[in-house]
Amino acid sequence: MAYTTPQIIQWAKIAQPLARIGETKRWSNGDTSADVDLDVKLYMTRLDVEYAYAQNADSAILFSMGNYLLSLMGIYFLEAQGYSGGGGSITPINPSNAPQFYDFEVSASSFIATGVISKVFPSSWAGFNILFVRNSITQSLVNQGGVYYSWDKLTTTLTLLANDPPYGAAQETELFQIYPVL
Repeated sequence: MAYTTPQIIQWAKIAQPLARIGETKRWSNGDTSADVDLDVKLYMTRLDVEYAYAQNADSAILFSMGNYLLSLMGIYFLEAQGYSGGGGSITPINPSNAPQFYDFEVSASSFIATGVISKVFPSSWAGFNILFVRNSITQSLVNQGGVYYSWDKLTTTLTLLANDPPYGAAQETELFQIYPVL
């Protein structure tokens, strides 16, 4: 199968840190054949291919340069190809388009109403993590025996948790502040 030069460049970018981690692990496990400079070689070769592609995307030398870069990736090529996915794209999150934070006192009609344990946020929150402050105390995702929460940034679902129900549920007059963060 023939790959395009932009595909090869993308995979090389992904393979660089994979090679750094993999070859360092091999070296630390006593494998003296490990190439601990492979990530640097990939970087330098990728820059050469990118430069040649920028100068003339139709150059005949790109085929050879791209194949050399592919062979240099070695065992990290398939892993890099897997990380890049089989198509589609990920839309980057623009921090300037972050949703407005929530700051309210819990009541029967607030964004998270009294007694609620789980709340799905608007889709504009997808991809963001959150900073959750409850009664002026920053909450944790870690269960240390008290009140904590879980957040699913794909489904934008906040779940209020506690070891002693029903305190996980939103209580009347509590102050909630929820901020989107990258």
